[in-house]
Amino acid sequence: MVERRAQVLANYQVAVEKDSISVRIPTALFTREEIIRFLDYLEVEAIRRRSQLARADAEALAAEIDRTGWRQFQDQVESDNS
Repeated sequence: MVERRAQVLANYQVAVEKDSISVRIPTALFTREEIIRFLDYLEVEAIRRRSQLARADAEALAAEIDRTGWRQFQDQVESDNS
């Protein structure tokens, strides 16, 4: 099982451009929600680095962003199903 996961991880692609980084990974590796939480984490870490935000404050902010993102996702799914 570990060997298979390592093999899947080797399939990602990273492209660095002037002002952005693009990452492509197989859809079987993570759910959409997991990717959103990961991106939220990266965003909070970037903010924390720039502002010297304390780790506990950053974790609280990340939790709030996660709750907000999840609510937005649920609202979108519900409106799509209406």
